[in-house]
Amino acid sequence: MWVIDPNHITQEDFRVNEWNESKIRDAGNHINNLPQNKNLPDRQWVFGDYDDVRVGIIKRDGKVTTIIPDNSKQP
Repeated sequence: MWVIDPNHITQEDFRVNEWNESKIRDAGNHINNLPQNKNLPDRQWVFGDYDDVRVGIIKRDGKVTTIIPDNSKQP
């Protein structure tokens, strides 16, 4: 699993072990910018698909602070 916060990134093996920090951030921004996710409150999980991986994010102060693969449900 990987998690991004403003200060660090960690990454462990899952299906996306070849994803680099840039691709993970792109996935988080993609999920954040989906029309249904634009106005959600902070600290609420939201999910979407990016490059055949279901990705979850949490926002704080309107910015993505956590990005994870949802290994409980993959497309």
